Amino acid sequence: MQDFTIIAENMIYAMATSMQNNLKHFRHRLEMSKTEFASFLNLPLSQYSRYENQRSQPNIDTLITIRDRLRERIPNLTLDDLIK
Repeated sequence: MQDFTIIAENMIYAMATSMQNNLKHFRHRLEMSKTEFASFLNLPLSQYSRYENQRSQPNIDTLITIRDRLRERIPNLTLDDLIK
């Protein structure tokens, strides 16, 4: 059981790191500051900054909202594109 816990923790860390890098990538791709990007995503700047700095992770509803907002500029974007 302990091995499973370590594997799960490593997977969560990898996903968070990927999401952090992907958010930065999409923000740069859209040529937006953190403030502009947070506003575009309808998120408070402090909340968005926590995601980008890997201090917090959005729940599934927030991920879906982020994906939907980004699809306005990046058609066919998937949740996998955000977290992998």
